[in-house]
Amino acid sequence: MQLSGLSTKATYTVRLYAVIHDSETYESDPAEVSFTTPDHEYEPLLNLKYTLENKQLDKVDVKLQWEAPASNATPCCYRIKACDVNNLCTTHEVTSTELTLKDKPYFSTITILGSACYSTSDSTLCSEGTSVTATTGSGKPPAPEYIDVKLAAPTFGTVMWTDPVKGSRQAPNFYNVTLCQRQGQCHDVATRQYHKNETYSVTVNDLVPGTSYIVQVFAVVRSHGNNYTSHPASFHVTTPQSDFLAPANFKASIGRKEEKSTSISLSWDVPPHAHRNLTAYYILVCTGVNVDCAVEVVAGDATSFVVQKAPYWQDYTISASALFEDYGATIGSPSVSQSVSTGPVGPWVDNLNVTAGDNSNIVVTWEGSKNGHVSGYNVTVCQAKAQTCDVGIVAPNCEEKYQLIFYNLVPWTETGVTIYAYYSYEKAWYNGTKQEKSIRTSPADPDPVRKASYSIKNLTIAEFRWEKPSVLRGPLGGYNVVCDSLHDEQPLHFYKNVEASVTGVSINLTEQQTDFQCKITAYNFYQQKKFVGPPVVLTPHTKGIHAPTHLNITHLNATAITLTWDVDPKAKNCSVQFNSSKDAVTSTSATNDDNNTHTFENDHLQPWTAYNITVRNCGDNYCGKKGILHARTDPSAPSEVAKFEYTLEAYVVVTFKWAPPEKPNGPIDGYLLNITNLERQQEFSYEIAGAETTFSTNLTDPYTKYEASISAFNNDSHHDNILYGPPFLLNMSTEGEGAKPPYPDPTELDSNDAVIQWEAPKDRNHTIVSYYVNVTDQKEHEVSNATVKVTNITIHHLQPWSNYTVAIESCTGNSTCGPVYKVAHFRTDVAAPSAPRNLKSKDVTKDSVTVSWEKPSVDNGPITGYIVNWTYEAGKTTSNDTTKTEFKITGLPASTKCSIKVVAFNKGYKEDKRGTAATLDAVTLPSVATSTIVLAVILPLLAIAAVVGGVVAYKKHQSRRAGMTLLQNQE
Repeated sequence: MQLSGLSTKATYTVRLYAVIHDSETYESDPAEVSFTTPDHEYEPLLNLKYTLENKQLDKVDVKLQWEAPASNATPCCYRIKACDVNNLCTTHEVTSTELTLKDKPYFSTITILGSACYSTSDSTLCSEGTSVTATTGSGKPPAPEYIDVKLAAPTFGTVMWTDPVKGSRQAPNFYNVTLCQRQGQCHDVATRQYHKNETYSVTVNDLVPGTSYIVQVFAVVRSHGNNYTSHPASFHVTTPQSDFLAPANFKASIGRKEEKSTSISLSWDVPPHAHRNLTAYYILVCTGVNVDCAVEVVAGDATSFVVQKAPYWQDYTISASALFEDYGATIGSPSVSQSVSTGPVGPWVDNLNVTAGDNSNIVVTWEGSKNGHVSGYNVTVCQAKAQTCDVGIVAPNCEEKYQLIFYNLVPWTETGVTIYAYYSYEKAWYNGTKQEKSIRTSPADPDPVRKASYSIKNLTIAEFRWEKPSVLRGPLGGYNVVCDSLHDEQPLHFYKNVEASVTGVSINLTEQQTDFQCKITAYNFYQQKKFVGPPVVLTPHTKGIHAPTHLNITHLNATAITLTWDVDPKAKNCSVQFNSSKDAVTSTSATNDDNNTHTFENDHLQPWTAYNITVRNCGDNYCGKKGILHARTDPSAPSEVAKFEYTLEAYVVVTFKWAPPEKPNGPIDGYLLNITNLERQQEFSYEIAGAETTFSTNLTDPYTKYEASISAFNNDSHHDNILYGPPFLLNMSTEGEGAKPPYPDPTELDSNDAVIQWEAPKDRNHTIVSYYVNVTDQKEHEVSNATVKVTNITIHHLQPWSNYTVAIESCTGNSTCGPVYKVAHFRTDVAAPSAPRNLKSKDVTKDSVTVSWEKPSVDNGPITGYIVNWTYEAGKTTSNDTTKTEFKITGLPASTKCSIKVVAFNKGYKEDKRGTAATLDAVTLPSVATSTIVLAVILPLLAIAAVVGGVVAYKKHQSRRAGMTLLQNQE
């Protein structure tokens, strides 16, 4: 190991321990050595580099050069250490500044470490090493060092060689094995990839006996897109002579011919002077020129072989060779061959099939010869009752499947089919084997029935009779009798299937006085299929009572329909029936208004219901033909919608869902949806189409109470009216961002104080810890704010009879409140007003005093009224209320002093609030004579007249002065 980072001119002690780990750690005694570092560091050599020289075929020299250290001390020598990739190292010591490493293989990497060494008094010290990595480059790899060829037989052998890679030489990528004859013809016989094993082998086949060969093995290295090939390792070998002889007298001939194939007989003799180990014969049977070959191996003691099922129209080349065992291997002799042809033959037909088609046709299908040697197909069809046969000629096609249809044959008749194929070859015709099949043609429609007739019994029962068709054309299955009414709004249809052995049937046609068209048909039945003959048509007419005439609807509403029709003199009774999908109502009574008209009203019907109305005139024993009307009652108001509910998205986007009313009572033309913002008292109405059961809208206000109601409605077009059903009410609240706010409730209102209470909101998403309360007056000036942890607060210092707004937010922390808040508006209670102003007496008489006053300067409320209190005659006190600012006190004695108090009051939420009193003393007039009274009245009137006359004279004088002034100004 190397120690680095030591100090100069220092003494060190090194201890070395041996350590064993075996579940526990064991440590030996140390080996110890001490040394002293020199007093200065020694300089290393400089600029170590390499060059490649003396390049040969498979090796090269590496020349190393460097410079001496740039210091005052001169090295005594240089030590060079060279290591290959396998860490095999050599050390060289030289005194010069260059060194050549001889004979290094190509594709090698050498790590070189050079040190400058200096002599001291007691030892030689070397500097730190300078390193360089040298690569020898690309070149020919070494050839395999050993090659051998071992012949296992005259025709094959094994080539063996060893891996030439040793030490640090580059391993080849692969080996090429080449075989050359002495005449110079060479070819590659094998390639082997390098697998880092020392011995390789390749088997070489198809050698020629008695021939000299040169076997060469090349090592190949691939580098940077180029291949580098070594010198060959060569081996000379000569194969021995062979005694492996071919079969003698080999012959081939055609055997017994069959319809589709024949056989080929082969024979031969054992070759004379053959190798003693003859084990088998190898036979190769080929069509054409080695296009398709089959291999047969026959035992060595056999002298014949038969090729079975050889197709016709084929040329064969058949070769045979003998197989011998020699040197542990199988050796084949030269082959002998014969050519043979299977010759022409008549073509054949496969998979003949005959089926009966529709309309007395037959379908013939078959498969033809697949070798192409066919000119056509002859198909003959003969029927038992026909005097001639039908012949069809079909040309060959490329698909080898054929179909031929014979039309218009006699139905339900035994039919024979014969087919053969033919071929023209070298002016001769070759016919194949005939194939035959028979089949019965399918049935056809029978003739019409004969002598068909009918008779009517019991008003509506028709009895039909007929005879069997003269020509059947198949197995008779039975008869169909079909009757359809004519000229009816709701046609009647009757069907009867009659067995083949029966030639009559009775059908109740049910409807009286009706024309029918009836058809009788015979049919054949074969293999689940009907063959129906032409119909015979009869037109019976039933008997009985006629249908009502002039049948009309004269009145219709949501629950009633009124009918009228003519009275039948021969059938004056009636039957009326209302049918719907919901119910059926039957009645047999109707009024007879004028002996000529029936009137019937049904007032127990369902709204918006379609009814089929059947009316019959009836005799004493039975009712007649139906008269039919169709009507729908008018709509009425639907019932309440079902399952009215809502969902919220994005806090305020609401989607309503509902189910249609259980009793629509009409088509449900639409829905009226009303949404009321209970906090703003705003209402929005939406009309929704009747086909819809959902509706979405943005309510905009978060955390707000709403009321929604929905009513289904029907349009009554007959009366130009809209019929609304009862509303379905739904209370709801929107969501919002942040904590849910409470709804403030001003509960106790005084003149200067207000108690606000609220319920803690149920918020599943937030933990509410407190509430922020803000109060503003009607001018939106803040008068109070507070944060509380309880659900009530008292607001002080308010003004009486004043409007305020309180807003509350929920808080989830000291600084996280809202953002949504809820408000409530309230007015404080009234307070006592101040005293009325300017209380005075207006009119005083001997028994009354009229007082007046002005409103108080401070009203503290709306001034509900005034209390007038007066006292006279030693404490007699009376009071009265008034809403006016004037009051007449009557019933006073003459010449009496009256003390009067007037108090304003406001009616509070709980009690009246009375203000301070305004007081006044007044004395009633004394009692006097009549003349005195007259003078008292006339004298004031004269004085007033004098004053008025003076004022009028003064006004006229002023008017004339003004006119003169105006004229002067104009001049």
